Amino acid sequence: MFQMFIANGRIPRALKFKEKIEREGRNLDIASYGSIIQYFSRREQLESAVSFLKECLSTHGAAPSESYISDLRFLCKRKEDENFVDLTELVGRDPKEWLRHGQKNLKRERTKKGRRYVQQAQNRLL
Repeated sequence: MFQMFIANGRIPRALKFKEKIEREGRNLDIASYGSIIQYFSRREQLESAVSFLKECLSTHGAAPSESYISDLRFLCKRKEDENFVDLTELVGRDPKEWLRHGQKNLKRERTKKGRRYVQQAQNRLL
């Protein structure tokens, strides 16, 4: 129900529903926290997204899956608000970091332009 409200953009109604659930003595699940974090991250509301992330960590002891947090990571990197929040301290390192590093620094160029002087070097050795 909570995720349906968020998907339809009814955030005030979703927050009222959250308060109702908490008054009954229950908590939202991790996926619901993830969807609200993703909603605020996509709308560049960093403070709201981080506050819900901290609430999720305090309630469940675990963060939502990376699919919900990836937009928040991108937002933090773009705004460079490391003084405001340290996401690596809260949820750990980015699992796709090694992939981006490899694509940027370790990938060899296999086009004709990248291999144009290879034959000259081989001929000099002979």
